[in-house]
Amino acid sequence: MILMLANDSIFPLIFFGFIILIVAVVVVVAYFNEKKRAQAWEDTAGRLGFSYFKKEDSILGRLGAMKIFSKGHSQHAKNVLKGDAGGIEVMLCDYQYTTGSGKNRTTHHSTLCMLSSQSLSLPHCFLRRQYKFFDFLGKLFGGQDIDFDEDPKFSELWVLQGENESDVRGVFNQQVREYFSDLGESKSNASFQFEAQGETLVVYKGKRIKPAEAEQLMSQAFDVLNIFG
Repeated sequence: MILMLANDSIFPLIFFGFIILIVAVVVVVAYFNEKKRAQAWEDTAGRLGFSYFKKEDSILGRLGAMKIFSKGHSQHAKNVLKGDAGGIEVMLCDYQYTTGSGKNRTTHHSTLCMLSSQSLSLPHCFLRRQYKFFDFLGKLFGGQDIDFDEDPKFSELWVLQGENESDVRGVFNQQVREYFSDLGESKSNASFQFEAQGETLVVYKGKRIKPAEAEQLMSQAFDVLNIFG
């Protein structure tokens, strides 16, 4: 009887210890994965001839008016790469922000590519893929989506928003819309997002990319810049 009671009291301790061990392993693995990722980004910076910064949140103040930087709280930019390409300022970073708190706390991660050029002068605009059912409901409750009657393909693929609708319509001419329509037909661009304001544009996929994919993301960002140029 005494032995059974002793075993009953030991089992919860063993279970609790097992849980602690699992959590510890997860934390350690995550730490080393992040360290490995940081090293890969630093190596990528060296290959591209860019400067590498482990963390730099100063961009948040500079571009804080953009939609991506105004979401949630606890925003941070790390693994920041800065460089210059023909007079165009290039910046890549792992960006994260948090929504909710406590048990409902969620941290969102994405890799951003930002280009700044004096040749750009764009109205504040934001573009992402359209999710028909949810965006239909959004429109019912006043959500903005700038559609073009003459271009149903573009309008069905993308949600386009902007502070000044007439200015946004002005820069999204037929050539620009055709570019994004072609882009939207690829499944690999299902989470593609774009935002611009003044001399700066931002391109991202709604997730973190591998450092080896940096040049691909940069190439796509330059394609977007050139279509507006």
